[in-house]
Order: sequence, then C-alpha cells, then structure tokens
Amino acid sequence: NPAAYKSGGMVISKTQHFGGMFTASPTAGVKFSDPKFFYKVGASRTNGPTIDDVVFGYRWKDEFGNFQIEKNVARLDTDGALKLIGNQYIYDGGIGATSQRRNFLKQPESTFHSTGYNFGLSCTQLNQNQSAGNKIVKVNVTSPGGRKITLIPNLTGTTCDYSYFVIATPKNSSGTVTLDAMGDPSNATGTGFIRLQTQFETGTTTAANHPRSRNTGLAYFGGPDGTDLTNAQIEAMPQFGTWTFEYYKSTAASSPVVATQYYKTTARALTIDGFKKSVKLHQLTTDLKTKLTTESTCSTSTPTYCWYKQVTGPFVATWSKSTDLGMSPALYKARIYGLKDLTVGTPDGYDDQIKFLSSRTTASILCGQDQSAQSYCSGSNFGTNASIDGLDLIGRAPDGTDVSHFHTLRKLP
Repeated sequence: NPAAYKSGGMVISKTQHFGGMFTASPTAGVKFSDPKFFYKVGASRTNGPTIDDVVFGYRWKDEFGNFQIEKNVARLDTDGALKLIGNQYIYDGGIGATSQRRNFLKQPESTFHSTGYNFGLSCTQLNQNQSAGNKIVKVNVTSPGGRKITLIPNLTGTTCDYSYFVIATPKNSSGTVTLDAMGDPSNATGTGFIRLQTQFETGTTTAANHPRSRNTGLAYFGGPDGTDLTNAQIEAMPQFGTWTFEYYKSTAASSPVVATQYYKTTARALTIDGFKKSVKLHQLTTDLKTKLTTESTCSTSTPTYCWYKQVTGPFVATWSKSTDLGMSPALYKARIYGLKDLTVGTPDGYDDQIKFLSSRTTASILCGQDQSAQSYCSGSNFGTNASIDGLDLIGRAPDGTDVSHFHTLRKLP
C-alpha cells in the first residue's frame, strides 16, 4: 500500500522513494536480487517500525547493468507475504560504517586512511526546507557503548552550507575540546564522519603528527587520552549496534526532545588494516589529477589552502574502475567541496553532489547541483569568487558499508 509507506519522512513519489516507478519504461527490466536478511525489529517504536518488522537488503539492476545496494523494512501482511513499509520514521537519519582514503593531491606524503561511522541526515530535508517552527536544529546521538555525539546544520542564515548535518565539536566551559560529550551547537565541524582510526599511508603516525592535531575541521573519536581506538576495540564492536537519535527544534539545553529514532548498523567499522586489504578504490584519471594539481592556486596568506576554479560549465569528474573491487561497491555519488567566496575574511564552505548510474566513469557537477539559486553560483556556473578544493567518490558495499576516496587540494600544516 503506497499510502502506508514512509521512510525517514519520505513517501513514495516521483521525487522521493521509488521515483523510477513514475518515469521508467514498463519494459525497463529492472531486476531485484541478492536478498539478505539482517534482523527482525525487537520492539515497536513510536512513529517508527513495529516489533517483528524485517530489515533486509537487496540489489537492483537495470537493463544497462547499473546497480545499487539498498536496505528496507518489510511487514507481514494479511495475505502472509512481506510487504515494503519503510522504517516509518518521520525524520531523516541513519548510521553506517565508513572507510576513507584521504588523498592529498598537492601533498602526497600527508595522504591517510580513516575508518569509523558516517551519519546520514539531510540538512535540506530536516532544516532548510522546513517552516520556521518545524526546523530540526540539533540531533543528539548515543552510540551502543554510551558515547555522545551532537549533529547540527552548518548554516549561512537559513541556507545549508553542506547538504548534510555535521558533527559539533564538544567543548567544556573553558573552551577546551573534550571527549565523550555532547557537542557545542555553535561549534560546527565540516564533516558527518567520525573517525575511530587514522593512519598515514606512508611513514609513522605519532601523537605529535596525528591528523587530529593538524586538521581540526575533521572529527575524531578515540580513547580518553585522545588516541585512536585499537584494532581489538574496533573488532569488539557489535555488527548490529543500536544508535539512538534524539531530535530537537531548539538548541537550548532545556529544550524537549521532539522525536527519538533508533538505527542499527548492519556492519561494524573496519580496522584500517582490514580496509586496505579488502577494498580497492576507484581512481581519478591521470589527466584529471594532473589538471587539478597543476591548475590549482595556493593562498599566499594561508599556504595550506589550495583551490581550483571552474571558469565556466560544470565540473567534470572522471575516474577508472578496478576490475577487482574487493567489496564490490556500487559507485553512486560524486561530491565536490569548496568555499563560497574567497574574497571575504572567513568564507563559508559548500558541497555539491550528484548521484548517477554505477556503470558511469564520469560525472558533470553543476554549481548548486542539489540546491538551486545558491549565492556562490552564477546560474549553473560557479561564481568567480567560488573555489573547488575537494572531490569525493563514494561507493557502497552489499552490507551497507560506505567507502570513500576523497581527493583534496588542501595541505596539512
């Protein structure tokens, strides 16, 4: 029953879930395969799934060979068959294991690997596109082990700088960064990815040169002394760990929770050793890497910030796909990052992203690709003061694990 379906506030429509039903040819030949049972829901949730609902995964594939890995929720119907129902939650949310190679194009010796968890909350859906009284301004997350994380929108006025909620860095009353605490809602990072382990690709990673002390715009979660989690600690994490998301319409400490939603992972985070052994990433073409490296500019006042300018037209990403992908991720998203206006003292960041068919090896990203009428755009072209400093290629494995090959023109200090 399409009228009963809901998943993270999304319903079935041309622009939301299963939009292909409204646009695809009846003979398109989409096939669903590789069903995978994950678990049954253990308890009924308000505005959420019901006990014994089934969480499962599957893969769809079209006539062109494009495919995607998805998860969904089904409920036993009166005819004895399982029917798609969605998770029934009213707000967007989600958590998944993520591994990333952060490739420093102009500073290769700083390239590092990270593993951890990525939070999936749409800033436009939860905040920007809501009326004033319905905007979600803070989400407090509690991990299976009881650790606390705060997610907030990174805004310029009422516009989302990033398409997703970012992690807020936790600070105590003296302004010192603390661990295992809810974040300060006024102190946004630029990421929704919490790193449990981080190691340089070459050389030794020490406490003194660790990226956590050199790139404070990222988010790290380690031991009480600020160190990475060990392999043993990560391997002890549950595959099906339950994370609690509490949604707020006010950042005030006394504000009430307007909704509580629960999400289970279907895979734990990898160790860095496991990531490097089991995943072969997609690679940018040599021509594009050369173009970004040689045609980029570095700031004289901030030498660690380097950027590329797209003079006209879309930014065109090109890559090659390995014939042995290990975890067989379906490449499904390319995302570029940059600053809106290099001429101001503290410019705001942005991201533009595009989802595309998995058979592709190129993607053209317009300015404001996923949000129209952006201040840093001139129509669909990038504005003369806007920069591009990062390109992320993201894929998904059958167990829901995301893998990221992030290419940055920035440098570590």
